[in-house]
Amino acid sequence: MAEKRGCIIQGLFPKLFLSLSAKKYIQEHDATIEIRDSDMGLTFFSGSSPPRIQKIDLFSYFIGWLFVGDWIVQIDKRAIKSAEDFTAATQHSGAQPKSLLIRFRRDDYFQMATLKVAEVKRKLNCISVFMQVRWREDLPVGIVVERKGANIMVASVESGSIAAQNIFPGDVLVDVNGKEVNNDVSAAKKAIRQSLIEKKNVVLKLERDVTPLKMISTPAEDVLAILKRQRGFWKRRSKFEPIEEEGPGKPKRVYHAPNVESEPLPVDDTGKKLVATPSRDGGTRTEEPVETAEEEPATEEEEF
Repeated sequence: MAEKRGCIIQGLFPKLFLSLSAKKYIQEHDATIEIRDSDMGLTFFSGSSPPRIQKIDLFSYFIGWLFVGDWIVQIDKRAIKSAEDFTAATQHSGAQPKSLLIRFRRDDYFQMATLKVAEVKRKLNCISVFMQVRWREDLPVGIVVERKGANIMVASVESGSIAAQNIFPGDVLVDVNGKEVNNDVSAAKKAIRQSLIEKKNVVLKLERDVTPLKMISTPAEDVLAILKRQRGFWKRRSKFEPIEEEGPGKPKRVYHAPNVESEPLPVDDTGKKLVATPSRDGGTRTEEPVETAEEEPATEEEEF
């Protein structure tokens, strides 16, 4: 498993000149996040104050809580003005997990919405997804595309970004704002960038393979019958009564413990001499295995 990256200052932070209409989308939110060490897995834009998230590592504690582009405003009601303040506020060296009360600022102008999903008739197990993107120039969309054969394919999606919840690796970009890209990566990027400059929503048409996963093996007929008969069992009242809890009493010995207490059961006399069953966990023990069990603890300690 890859290691989480710590807090890094990387890249250049673009200056923002937000108008009154732009500021109305910016809201502050609170979240309580549990951490176990001081490796937060966040990368901030250089010079941002409060620190603005540029990247979120896939194994970061903040994945699913924060998005790329969020500002960290407070931690445990302590003002955060820089990446250094963030690092100081998230120090943790104990064995027990620690909870952090995070206040962050988010620009809700950044949005991705699915407008329509349709089946592609000429392709088996393929759907068309029409995605509307509302974005600003100061933040990357968070997807990497590449030409693969006659298609423009999404190669990767930035973890912790809004795009990660809507666009998936392997999606094929068909057109931008109703115009086919014709496997021209530069033209596709230019069309998207031009819409952002003009502050217009971008509509992407993607084709997505939805081939169902292959079943490794088909369960046996008796297993299928049991599954079918027990379908929805959690919704039905059980015919068995619950086991009542017993009060404290003398512990009972178990078969796999040394010096087990046992009582021989009467058997029918068949005229043949009975042969002792070999010792095993949960089975009958003879006198000899009991003596051996008393000497075993020293050997078991060496194994551990």
